[in-house]
Amino acid sequence: MNTIHEYVKQYGRFTFQESLFNEVDNAVFSSLAYLDFSDCIDDEEEITIRFLARRYFKKNNTQKIRKNPHSIRQMIETFFLCSTARRYQDIIVHHFRHIINETTQFQALCFTIAKGTMFVAFEGTDDSMVGWHEDFDMMHTFPIPSQKLAMEYLNQVITRKYHRVYVGGHSKGGNLAMTACMYLPFWKQHKVKQIYNNDGPGFRKEEYESKEFKRIEKKLHVIIPESSVIGLLFYHKKDFQVVKSLGRGIYQHDLSNWLCYGAYFTPGTLTDEAKSQARRFSICFQKYSYAKKKEFVNILFSLFKECNMTVFSEVTNPKISKLIRLIHASRKLDKESKELLIDMFSIVLNNKVASKNETIAS
Repeated sequence: MNTIHEYVKQYGRFTFQESLFNEVDNAVFSSLAYLDFSDCIDDEEEITIRFLARRYFKKNNTQKIRKNPHSIRQMIETFFLCSTARRYQDIIVHHFRHIINETTQFQALCFTIAKGTMFVAFEGTDDSMVGWHEDFDMMHTFPIPSQKLAMEYLNQVITRKYHRVYVGGHSKGGNLAMTACMYLPFWKQHKVKQIYNNDGPGFRKEEYESKEFKRIEKKLHVIIPESSVIGLLFYHKKDFQVVKSLGRGIYQHDLSNWLCYGAYFTPGTLTDEAKSQARRFSICFQKYSYAKKKEFVNILFSLFKECNMTVFSEVTNPKISKLIRLIHASRKLDKESKELLIDMFSIVLNNKVASKNETIAS
């Protein structure tokens, strides 16, 4: 059993004509969507992965790369391997978009695999507070700003010269991939052959039961690791693929930990713990009105701001001083909001404990 790094090394000698696009390629491209190429490529520029890598590694030396979180370092390694692999190095990267402001965290890019064939990749949530604020906003609002941008972006990049389009993303990026495809004009929707949601959240009941979702459901490929709960959040397609992952707890979510055998993911079985946590979140999610959830989310993130928490990792791995400030500040919440806060963080902390145990063991 291999990770996507071994896959790129082994299958990298085959072109897409010699070995057709597959589900592991989807994970490779979805990984690359996390890398910030803002200083390396213009919005309308077209460049091969090989030459993009030269620019990227010229601007990002080893010391700078080491400052990134582990998951991003793994994706940078994927990018490096792709830049030297026959399968990927001459793929054209284009329509890079990077938007982050007070209300939105959005990034996407396109890969022209062959003449007329393209993979469109959407970035998932990074460590920014605005990105996580958007994730929490999915509980009560549709569309959130990044979903609107995804709709506009996909409609723009699918032109008549493409007859075979794959769309995908990891985490929130998987949700954006689904959303963008749901609202395409029919003739563009027809060009989309597969939609990959790699362990990303689903929708509110209204969107899940909509005619727009039903139109794309047969093309939708949902992949989740064995014990990650993220891909089970909200309403989702019932038949999904479970993949084995090297990680435990929240680290199951990382694409670099997913296992494959050749051009296929290694089948896994959803754990009882993942099912239990998904049920708990579902009960919590359905218990409160959209208005209450919106109020809660706004109060919650104002508390984070009050406690000078600038990135979400400071919430999941807080310093003692900031944790004390957060606990003190949370006393102003009403009873319902406190219950919702406890429900939400018990799910996060359960995953963090499993992850920390794995780190200690290793």
